[in-house]
Amino acid sequence: MANYHVLSTKLLLPQQYLTFKTNKILLTHYSSIKIVPNQAAKFPANIEHAIITSQNSFKAIKDKTKIKKAYVVGEKTATLLKQAGVSVICWKHYALDLLEEIIAKHQDAHFYFPCSSIRRDTLPEGLKQNNIKFTEVTAYHTSLNPKSFETDFDAILFFSPSGVNSYLEKNQIKSDVLAFCIGTTTAQALKTHTQNIIIAEKPTVEELIATVIKYFKHKITKNNKQSPY
Repeated sequence: MANYHVLSTKLLLPQQYLTFKTNKILLTHYSSIKIVPNQAAKFPANIEHAIITSQNSFKAIKDKTKIKKAYVVGEKTATLLKQAGVSVICWKHYALDLLEEIIAKHQDAHFYFPCSSIRRDTLPEGLKQNNIKFTEVTAYHTSLNPKSFETDFDAILFFSPSGVNSYLEKNQIKSDVLAFCIGTTTAQALKTHTQNIIIAEKPTVEELIATVIKYFKHKITKNNKQSPY
């Protein structure tokens, strides 16, 4: 019998789902956003310098162009590019950190920036302000996939600001519900809706899951010690 019930706003892999089950945590998961490649997007046959901020960005363009050097947000995204034979010059957990690296070491390059139809301003505005040349192309479209829930969850897992916005279109976050966020940008999107936020130490799906499991295992252990039976 499960001790707690959590909601993931991202569909998880079977092994990830099993991790919750093994730890007696009931998991409900769904896709809070929809990703559709932009078939009309045009790219040159070869790109010397590309800023890749997500796995979705790379997947949307990998068959349309060949990237020589990539500047990446996210460890998993960097691994995906390396496996595809792309030279990853640098990668950072967050866009702001990548921007600082580009400003410090790569100001003379002209970058291609494939991105979502919904994207934050951190990179493009920072590049403009520092007179760094770049070409922005909408590589894929992101749309919200809102769904209403009547269940009382003990926690909700969020993986992006878009996922936050999608969930909040048809739901509220009750005061006793924990919000687990993959990173600081996602957490920022929740600040006006709840203060019960826990952020993963590293912005990866695996780290977020580990954070949730660790939290509830500690809670279960604590409750068992307090129980007189």
